[in-house]
Amino acid sequence: MNFILLVFFAEENIIVSYQAKEKKPPIILLSTLHNFPELLDDEKKLPTMIHDYNQTKFGVDIIDQCIGTYTVRRVTKRWPMMVFFNLIDIAAINAMTLWLCQNPDWHSRKNYIRRLFLEDLGKSLTNPHNERRSQQVRLTSKIQLALQSLGFELKPKITVNQVRINDPSKRRRRCYMCPTHPGRKSQQVCDICKNNVCRSHSSSFTSVICQLCEKNNSTA
Repeated sequence: MNFILLVFFAEENIIVSYQAKEKKPPIILLSTLHNFPELLDDEKKLPTMIHDYNQTKFGVDIIDQCIGTYTVRRVTKRWPMMVFFNLIDIAAINAMTLWLCQNPDWHSRKNYIRRLFLEDLGKSLTNPHNERRSQQVRLTSKIQLALQSLGFELKPKITVNQVRINDPSKRRRRCYMCPTHPGRKSQQVCDICKNNVCRSHSSSFTSVICQLCEKNNSTA
């Protein structure tokens, strides 16, 4: 059987490049456990490093298979984003492993447990944000439809007329301190006498106080 085997030594490390056939890509492994290359006495003549990897390190292949099925990766040219996507995928797999260790009977009869877990995980992480968004009034139709499909109750829109009915003190009225002409109209109300007052006849800091009430408070 024709195969290509290349071995490189670097202090206590050993690198093996094994190519079983010409058309297949080579397998490259770095090991600190093996001190010298050794081939198994079988038909494949497989190096001991690759055999030990196949027997003990199969978890890496399983994780790659899980990530290939459900992943958050997106096409990007920024390598930090690729690292971030990989961290999220691995964190989701580790979270599912811990959850199944604590709850071994969770959907035990179903063969798509990971999909169910990712759905529940995504909902639990986004529910606080969706709940906050559902209380907002100005939302696009697409966002409203998405929130309703998730079961959130949207806050009803309040028109300007409803605001005026609910709070009649906020109506625009003539300033009671202005003369007939020009007779400015204002929506702000004095916090003491509850009369409409314009900006020229009021002092507004943390509260609105008309000049007459301010004068009375200063003389009192």
